[in-house]
Amino acid sequence: MLYWVSMWPYQNVEFVYMAQVWLLVLPTLFLVLVAFALTPNIPESGEFDLRSFYFKRRRRIFYSLATFVFVGGVTTVLIAERTLIDDIVISAIWIGLYFLLTVTKKPSVHWAVMVPRLLNPLVAGVHEINVTL
Repeated sequence: MLYWVSMWPYQNVEFVYMAQVWLLVLPTLFLVLVAFALTPNIPESGEFDLRSFYFKRRRRIFYSLATFVFVGGVTTVLIAERTLIDDIVISAIWIGLYFLLTVTKKPSVHWAVMVPRLLNPLVAGVHEINVTL
């Protein structure tokens, strides 16, 4: 959902070069890496500890998400030719929080970061609409 909302700045962009399309697709690759990192191989017994799996894979997940946010920001600047200081600050905060999640195993920290992140697409959507109106 967040990725869909992030496509808003490209609605009026005229794509002339193939490199623009590749730049637009590039952040998606990091979301695919996150999906692979989150997909467990469940043993035949059917018993599986999701908490330990999550904390074992947290580095792959959150490094990929941090890269997604960074590359998405660069793409917005290069293709949509839009640079808003609040976008840069918000992206830097999320990247920093993702790096924090790569080093901590405290569930309370993960909850404290990820619950607001789940609400972020709604806020981002409202922000995008207000900026363009």
